Amino acid sequence: MTKDNWEIRRLRADDDIYTIAELLMETDPFIYKDLFGSYENAVKVLPCLFRRDSGIFKRSCYYLALDNKDILGMIAIFKYGDDWQEEEVRMAFIEAGVALPQSFNAVSKYFKEAHNYQPEVKACNVCVRKEYRRRGVGDFMVKEVIRMAGNSNIMLTVLTSNETAVKLYRDNGFRILYEYDDYGGYGNGKVRCYSMIRLHTVKNIKIDS
Repeated sequence: MTKDNWEIRRLRADDDIYTIAELLMETDPFIYKDLFGSYENAVKVLPCLFRRDSGIFKRSCYYLALDNKDILGMIAIFKYGDDWQEEEVRMAFIEAGVALPQSFNAVSKYFKEAHNYQPEVKACNVCVRKEYRRRGVGDFMVKEVIRMAGNSNIMLTVLTSNETAVKLYRDNGFRILYEYDDYGGYGNGKVRCYSMIRLHTVKNIKIDS
């Protein structure tokens, strides 16, 4: 494994859905479990969502970090208009033959509040496969997001307890806007998160081309 071979590209229809589902479920311990109900459901529903190619499951919003053909990690980049579309998601569940979990309405409300009407670029679902962690893959992906965002500010949310991720974002020019209570899972209490932003005027971060 060498960084010289690393690349980032958009998710394709023929990419390994099992790995994609694994990464998506791992990126947040609450949200995607409540959305899909299980990893097995995610494997069935995600292809239907990506085929519909709309909202926050628009396939062109998702990027894979690769070392040759090996998937190292995944990140999503949402822009204004990449909104939560509840009816499209419900239809994807029907298409996949999967029943909506009891937690669906609660997580739908969260997605609407978190994604819709967001003027800045929003980076989400930053996740590195377990066997490739602590090798610089996360830093590589974040720098690529900064490059692709161009002149736009970038927003993201991170658990306050995820000190490794907070340091990664700080090292790449992100600053904490505020700390707040966020979605902690269906029927559970809230969790503490940071809302972070990177202004496009930041000049002290070297971006690899």
